[in-house]
Amino acid sequence: NDNIKHSNTKQYYEKKSEEFRLKMFDSINEKIATKEQELECPVCLETASAPIFMCEEQHLVCGGCRLGLATCPECRSVYTRRRRHRYAERAREELEGLRREMEELLES
Repeated sequence: NDNIKHSNTKQYYEKKSEEFRLKMFDSINEKIATKEQELECPVCLETASAPIFMCEEQHLVCGGCRLGLATCPECRSVYTRRRRHRYAERAREELEGLRREMEELLES
């Protein structure tokens, strides 16, 4: 009788653990998708990585695409100088952290 209780308890916690892992997976996956969308370069449609630049209105563009542009592809304002988008660069670091977190979850 004790063996049955122990077996049921173990199954219960294993099921709860798997449910938790699935919820974590969904949550992290959703955060990754959101960050990737926020960091999408409007020119090459890739997820921008540092250096990330911006116009006066803070529209981002990746470093590779910025080199060939005279105006912002979003609002068409003229670029007056190369302004780094530090918040977007920080968001990219957060994205990398989320990707590492996902890898750890998948490995466990």
